[in-house]
Amino acid sequence: MDVQLRVVSSSLNHVDAIINEGKENTWRFTGLYGDPNTSNRNISWNLLRNLNTQFAYPWLCAGDLNEILKSYEKLGGRPRPVVQMQEFRDVIDECGFRDLGFIGNKFTWHKNVMGGDTVWERLDRAVANGDWEALFPASKVSHLECGCSDHKPIVIHPLGVPIRRNKPWRFEQVWLQDEGCHVTVEGVWSSVQSNMSPLVSVKTKLERIQVGLKHWSRSSFGNITKQIAIVRKNLRDAD
Repeated sequence: MDVQLRVVSSSLNHVDAIINEGKENTWRFTGLYGDPNTSNRNISWNLLRNLNTQFAYPWLCAGDLNEILKSYEKLGGRPRPVVQMQEFRDVIDECGFRDLGFIGNKFTWHKNVMGGDTVWERLDRAVANGDWEALFPASKVSHLECGCSDHKPIVIHPLGVPIRRNKPWRFEQVWLQDEGCHVTVEGVWSSVQSNMSPLVSVKTKLERIQVGLKHWSRSSFGNITKQIAIVRKNLRDAD
């Protein structure tokens, strides 16, 4: 989906942008990082209030807001003060926002505390006003898994979660017993030029190895799934 984006304002804690300005499908996105210091949390809420007065576009806001709306969005540790949650709910209501929900794990942040316990909270979320929901009625929010951070990334799908029509590719353990597998991997890995960044280089190599192994496995092994199904059927018939 092609979009035009103009950043209207930004700071260490937010980016506010207009999408497709001047067109029928104009809307607004605000990325917000809520102040982690509880005593400064109102700075973030007042920022939202100020942004709310500036435009009347369909509005989407998302990020690590560092607060929960309800007590059930926290597991473990001391209960969140009711007043603190109410201040967050108040600004959400004032901006006309509604929580967009999620697909995936309920909590997006965790912290190990003394005694071996873990605190889980839903700090990362996406909220939008009614006009944005009307513009993107099929929108969904996904909570992804990440092993390198205490936060889970969230992905917003304005047009709905894309449907995967292709079957997922799987590496078969039996391939490791064939020398052709090793030759294919080594050949593809060494064929990729190294004049790119390390991350891009590894990504490119893995993608090409997948393609190379697909072609090699078809000629060397055929369709393993079908072969297994045939063997199982023959065994059942023999019984």
